[in-house]
Amino acid sequence: MQVSIPASLREYIKSNGGMILRKITAFIGSLGGGGAQGVFLTVMDYYANLGYEINAVISTMSNDVHSNELNKSIRITNLDANSSRDSLPKIIRYIKNSKIELAFAFSPELAVNVIIGRVISGKKFPIIARCINTLSYEYSHAEGLFRRYVTNNLVKIYYHKAEMVVAQAERMRQDLIDNYHFSANQVVTINNPLGDKFSKEIGNIAINKRENYILYVGRYEKQKGLNMLLSAFSNIQDNIVNLLLIGRGSQEKELKEVINQLGLAKRVKILPFSMNIEEYYKKARLTVMSSYFEGFPNVLSESIACGTPVVSFDLPSGPSDIVINGENGFLANYLDVDDLTHKIDCALEKDWNYMSIKNTAERFKKDRILPMYRDLIEKMEIV
Repeated sequence: MQVSIPASLREYIKSNGGMILRKITAFIGSLGGGGAQGVFLTVMDYYANLGYEINAVISTMSNDVHSNELNKSIRITNLDANSSRDSLPKIIRYIKNSKIELAFAFSPELAVNVIIGRVISGKKFPIIARCINTLSYEYSHAEGLFRRYVTNNLVKIYYHKAEMVVAQAERMRQDLIDNYHFSANQVVTINNPLGDKFSKEIGNIAINKRENYILYVGRYEKQKGLNMLLSAFSNIQDNIVNLLLIGRGSQEKELKEVINQLGLAKRVKILPFSMNIEEYYKKARLTVMSSYFEGFPNVLSESIACGTPVVSFDLPSGPSDIVINGENGFLANYLDVDDLTHKIDCALEKDWNYMSIKNTAERFKKDRILPMYRDLIEKMEIV
């Protein structure tokens, strides 16, 4: 893996007799429930156990559910900012007043803020950023004009000035190269690692009795295409199987209205976010995803780790890195509701080998994924 280091940073490192990184300043929006937050916990815990000193800079702690899971050696700074725009002046101030050896930004917008802060402060330190969605699709689907045009253009102007970006999936990597001015050697693909409890499930030979439901796990937001999921579900051949929706989001009220309009009130249940979601995966007949776009959908890798097959649209990025057609699930044509219905029917009819499904998740275990993050840091250390 080659890392592109700017000439100015090379001169800075040279003038300081080389650089061995010992401190990581990690920026993330929140420690609320979500896939990005789970990966943040896993990666930062790994770095802390390798002996790095970690400073976690959190934009807001208002919806915190994970801080008690952080490695006890990690120091937390709460910026108390409500958005990426609000966090910019606070990030600039933090950078001016802190000695940063390496910054690790866990979203494109935060990476842009850190890059701007580096310029304004006149400091020199390498930045690793992590991309969490297929950006060209994410911004094209953004509801607010500011995000669709202003934020998108700021990301195009600044994001590629990070020394390295981690893409969660291969198509995401290509999107950054094609649309956001990255060189090929600036972007590395590292799939999301499974959390400990899901890695343990892979080796669990006890197979739960399946209950008669299909499972959706995620936010209730436009991105998730839940109207398409409900439409597909209303047309499946099995009119006895239920659909469980587990999560939270701003569109829950509208979701309930659509359920009633489709006459599905008796077959669709809405449940709150659960910290023990593996218990639902293990009993489901299959897990479904109907999003317009994703990064690397942890829901799919978690489901197969529990032996439960998955059905998903073949999104611009993510599911194609996880789903092996006919072995651990099926990919439906992108945004094709009829094909989603067909693939759900196929999955319900198929006699799955649950242990074989679990085996396809081996490649996402932490001992396979996390050494890539160690290599990433070591490549930034130029002696």
